[in-house]
Amino acid sequence: MYLKHDALLSTVKRILIGMVIFFAYAGVSAHELSDATHLVQPLGNPYRARYDTLEQAYARNIWDMQVFDNNIFLAAGNSSNHGPASNAGPVPIVVLDPATHQFTEEGLVDDEQIDSYVILNKQLYIPGHDPREDWSLGNYYKRLETGTWKKIRTIPDALHNYAMVLQNDTLFAALGIKKGGAVAVSQNQGDTWAISLITEARIYGFLQLHNKLYAVNSLKGNVENNFIYEYQGSEGFLVRADITPARLFPESVLDANKAIKISRAKAFNNAVIYIGAYTHNDHQSQPFGVYIAYSLAPKNITVKKIDLPDNIIPWDIVIHGRDAYILTSAKDIYQKPVANVIFHATTQNPQSFEPYIQFKADSFARSFELFKNVFYFGLGTEIKHSLDWNVSELNEHAGDILKLNQPIQ
Repeated sequence: MYLKHDALLSTVKRILIGMVIFFAYAGVSAHELSDATHLVQPLGNPYRARYDTLEQAYARNIWDMQVFDNNIFLAAGNSSNHGPASNAGPVPIVVLDPATHQFTEEGLVDDEQIDSYVILNKQLYIPGHDPREDWSLGNYYKRLETGTWKKIRTIPDALHNYAMVLQNDTLFAALGIKKGGAVAVSQNQGDTWAISLITEARIYGFLQLHNKLYAVNSLKGNVENNFIYEYQGSEGFLVRADITPARLFPESVLDANKAIKISRAKAFNNAVIYIGAYTHNDHQSQPFGVYIAYSLAPKNITVKKIDLPDNIIPWDIVIHGRDAYILTSAKDIYQKPVANVIFHATTQNPQSFEPYIQFKADSFARSFELFKNVFYFGLGTEIKHSLDWNVSELNEHAGDILKLNQPIQ
């Protein structure tokens, strides 16, 4: 009887925890989610030794996680000039071995932040987010077959290299330059670059859809002369004034006083899924929604907002074959613990994301990855205002790496 009673109490406790998490998500009913808090395993905080104070916890933000060569590569640092732990480079390239749960370093980047990794032509790259050197040239880093990294410093005027894509054997880099933004183009695998587009606003990313490439700069909610650009080969980038912010971020009330950018753009079933975000703390992201674009062709712009609960923040997107996953957290990211929920959709219904699994953690999960059907998470921390922040806002658990010991079905 004692064992049965104990088991019953344990079950009731898990149900109550689950209900607490569910009610943080408007429109998500309790029976739809499985509480996996008890299955979360902490693996360590590999950046704590380098960024060891509470203020420096901001530089432990795991901005991105990328599976490559049977390892998971982690991104951290801080390139903001304003917020906590400002200009926090150089940043170690930290690698997690999922087989042993060991962290190793593969070198340093001479930039203030590793913001993202990208796989191009089966090679792993790091765009140089904010170089610590002369701004006449910008950086990117390429991982060699030996497991070492090569810094390549050939992009002209690249104060910030925000994103890199490969389109029809041509490399493109989305830039912030002294006078605004630009796109650099390389026809020889990055040995040399030419500037194909210069804009008044920074170019934060690209959308690739139906073999077309679109450069997306910093936009304003309801302001005229908001442009994105379509690449037309020898003609370069041409203005697509018909793709307005309202069409790129439909069914959304946009703040006209804030700059908007895209992040985490991922191809999925002849469409592209991306997160809409306000620029925050210099050029970090404050996400407000997730969108799926089926077509950006003239007279056939088809973009839908992914229907998610209102009181969550979407942080990351993972595509795994015919499945897509969105990582979210409750909007009150300053509470402890924080509720995190993954939403899931398939190629059969790519616009319909349903709650998949939930867990609570000591801070919100800013990034995640899926390796051999197992989820890994990187925790983050945030401030409300970059020019008026307090160290008490920061979470000491930023940079914790978690593993969910429940393979996807």
